[in-house]
Amino acid sequence: MAEEILEKFPNVASFDENGRNILHIVAQLKDRIIYDHLKKTVNHADRMMTDVDNHGNTILHLAAYKYEKDLFPQNLFGPNDSYPHLIYHRNIDGKTTNQVFEEEHGDAMKEAKKAIKDINSCLMLVFTITGTVNYAALFTIPGGFDQ
Repeated sequence: MAEEILEKFPNVASFDENGRNILHIVAQLKDRIIYDHLKKTVNHADRMMTDVDNHGNTILHLAAYKYEKDLFPQNLFGPNDSYPHLIYHRNIDGKTTNQVFEEEHGDAMKEAKKAIKDINSCLMLVFTITGTVNYAALFTIPGGFDQ
């Protein structure tokens, strides 16, 4: 549907009342499929990546904000998809994209760190047991001491 709309009305890729272009809106909605398609098909997508909306937000700021339907985004946008200088750009509130992400997703980051530590503890236990059994098997004489 997005392809058809862009073919019939190419001017929809322009700005809305908040100064956001279509790439900004799709990044905010976290729809990676349409985002990738637009980057390939819109003629001036490179220029649109550097646009800033009326609140000073870049495409990375908008991708860092939570979206109501964003329970756990599986298609994350990141610095590898934008120009390096946009990471340090401050919006109207004086926040960089990293600061916005940490504020919006701080709880999820803490939970992820805790889960990684728990998994690491379990794996260390398994590796210790496996190593002990392998060490014992390595130095055990086949057939025992009686032979």
